[in-house]
Amino acid sequence: MRNILFCFLLIATITANAQKPKDYSSNPHVKFLVDTANGQYRISYTFKDQKQTLRTFEFTYNIKKTLKDIARYGVPVSFFENVPVDAKKAKERSMAIKKGFFKQTDKYLKPDRNAIVSFYRPYCRAIAGGIINTLLREGTDSRNNRIEMAMKFVQDIPYGVPQIKDSTWEVYGIYPPPETMIRMYGDCDSKAILFVSILTYLIKDDDILFLFQGHDHALVAIKGTPVSTQKYIEVDKVKYIICDVTGPERLSLGDDGNKFDASVGYKVEKVKVKGYKWHSI
Repeated sequence: MRNILFCFLLIATITANAQKPKDYSSNPHVKFLVDTANGQYRISYTFKDQKQTLRTFEFTYNIKKTLKDIARYGVPVSFFENVPVDAKKAKERSMAIKKGFFKQTDKYLKPDRNAIVSFYRPYCRAIAGGIINTLLREGTDSRNNRIEMAMKFVQDIPYGVPQIKDSTWEVYGIYPPPETMIRMYGDCDSKAILFVSILTYLIKDDDILFLFQGHDHALVAIKGTPVSTQKYIEVDKVKYIICDVTGPERLSLGDDGNKFDASVGYKVEKVKVKGYKWHSI
């Protein structure tokens, strides 16, 4: 008997209009319900924490605001064409790129992950609050337990590669955090962004890096003192422990599932949240 509860009202206006996700997979203990009532998305999600205890988090998003915010992410595909534009058009284009949470480096357009996290992280406040409240209630609140529970929350969200139908709008195969939650699946990049958005409420943003291996695998790295079994990287003589939240494999902090190989090269991006001042919620 299928034990994934899925009641997902797909609103026609939602950005990207994804088809059935490619390579969809989910852990058997996961249950979720995403429905709508009184202008709200109501999300109920059951996952296993780092101690294998089932946890159910419930929260809501305002439908109108959520869809408006999701639709803001991305840029027209025409922006990637090498077509000369006048000064006025160039300024409008630059503003649209920034508003869509992309950035331009030389001739290349890429998602601005820090801008994505900065804008969408309020959608993750209730999730982070659920983690902190659970740990406080049970007398186990610590930096490591916060990280590990957030990892399991994201890893247990079903994995799937979105098949984007809208060929006129570039989203780089990424769902911003609220879209990942209302669709209840995502790939490595979407889930890394969701994880970082949650994590910025749990630990300092200075302690977090986006980590990229090649062109097709996104991870996170977190400042810390690794034990012998934990894999890590060094950036500016500071150690950051590898963190893979892709799922559905439930890897612990420092366990890369033999997917990360520093010897073949990697890139990092420091997490910096706009207007951020650290305080635990």
